[in-house]
Amino acid sequence: MNGNCYWFALILKERFPQKLNIYYISDTGHFVGYDGKSNYYYDWEGSHLVDDTELISLDMILCQDPKWFSRLMNDCKM
Repeated sequence: MNGNCYWFALILKERFPQKLNIYYISDTGHFVGYDGKSNYYYDWEGSHLVDDTELISLDMILCQDPKWFSRLMNDCKM
């Protein structure tokens, strides 16, 4: 709700490591926990069916653009 979506996604990932991975929604600048098997993503509001939302995995961002990844992580520091 107040810019802590990365930390909430991290908590979800740690709680459900076999099910969720952290993804980024670039149009809104929002981190979520994503379950590729069910095609749902999760955030503080609950579960949402992925429709036209473009989700980008943090691993993909790190591999393709390490500078962008670094900026994202710096923006999430408390």
